[in-house]
Amino acid sequence: MKSIKELISLSTDSIISLDKIEFWLLKYQDKYNYLKSLREGELPPLSNYARAEDKFVDLFEQLEEVSRYHKFESYCKEQLEIYTSINNDTVKVGKWLGTNEEFYYGQLVHLSIGYLDYQEKGNHLKVFSHLNKKLELFVDKKDFRNTIKFLNLYESLQFK
Repeated sequence: MKSIKELISLSTDSIISLDKIEFWLLKYQDKYNYLKSLREGELPPLSNYARAEDKFVDLFEQLEEVSRYHKFESYCKEQLEIYTSINNDTVKVGKWLGTNEEFYYGQLVHLSIGYLDYQEKGNHLKVFSHLNKKLELFVDKKDFRNTIKFLNLYESLQFK
């Protein structure tokens, strides 16, 4: 499909910036809405029977999810700054962990499990589309710098 090929062409060595993803999402929002409306009430197709339109919708939704995770970048930066100012006080660190527990489990744990593939492309976020399994696309980790640092810090403190 032309739109997926265009997305791939926006990447360099299979790595794409969030700006380019959001540009692509905006450009193809109407197409997505139209195709999604045609599928209303249908079950998602099995990967062996997916049409090009189904693959587009699946990829679009995965990229939208990545874009939603990016909205937490400023909160993570703020929390990292707070941690830096309290990291020598174990009581305050404990409270900081408690304050961020719901955020971690409610918002970020799926990002860690679903997108951070430490085996490939050096910590870039892997875009996994169920219907585009051969697609190799990674979101540039620089766009999630603070979120990744927050995840690594939280997990190292919480699970040590």
